[in-house]
Amino acid sequence: MPALIAGATGLVGRELAQHWTGPGDLMMLVRKPGTAPAGPRLRPWPVDFLALPALPTAQEAFCCLGTTISQAGSQAAFRAVDFDAVLAFARAARAAGVQRFGLVSALGADSHASSFYSRVKGEAEVALADLGFESLVIARPSLLAGDRAALGQAPRLG
Repeated sequence: MPALIAGATGLVGRELAQHWTGPGDLMMLVRKPGTAPAGPRLRPWPVDFLALPALPTAQEAFCCLGTTISQAGSQAAFRAVDFDAVLAFARAARAAGVQRFGLVSALGADSHASSFYSRVKGEAEVALADLGFESLVIARPSLLAGDRAALGQAPRLG
């Protein structure tokens, strides 16, 4: 049975995909064909995250979707990725039988935060908790370090 990942083309998701050892193949939901890491057990699947098709039956899924307000261009565009697309993937994964779900969120995520970024991240966490996964793991990293140049991104200070 495959596992599912959304966000396999980003900094965290790419690392997860490149180190995938199973069990089963890793179905990588991506926005654009040809952008996902390649490997013998990695299966890219181009999708529209806001109009997801039925996903294959799976027991586990990983959500590494995320952006920044500056990359997204507006608060609304940021929310479309970090809340709407995250929740759409989680709902579709739950409908596909996923029992174990992992989310990469952010340090300081809080649905009552005064910061828009932290509030949206916290709202996504709350919404996922309400979906009834047997196991929900939420990672709240601080600054993400990695090879941003390989992703066509500018280096970040910090």
